[in-house]
Amino acid sequence: MRRFPPERLVTSDRVIAVLPEVIPSCGGKKVRRERIAARPGWGASPSMRNGHTIGIKPPLTLQPAPAALASLDTTCQATA
Repeated sequence: MRRFPPERLVTSDRVIAVLPEVIPSCGGKKVRRERIAARPGWGASPSMRNGHTIGIKPPLTLQPAPAALASLDTTCQATA
């Protein structure tokens, strides 16, 4: 199993600490906002309060740049 350096791992504590305004989900599954909000500390984030938790289809996120920039466009459109 490949191990990533600790600074590359994004923990729940790190996400909560930055109070994200948008939470993109790239896992290919339907975004279940109620499940995300149920995680300790996540329900109070600005992204959850404002409904800015969005799903991005894997074909958009698994592409090398510049094609991956389409996922950024998707995020911008969803939060406008």
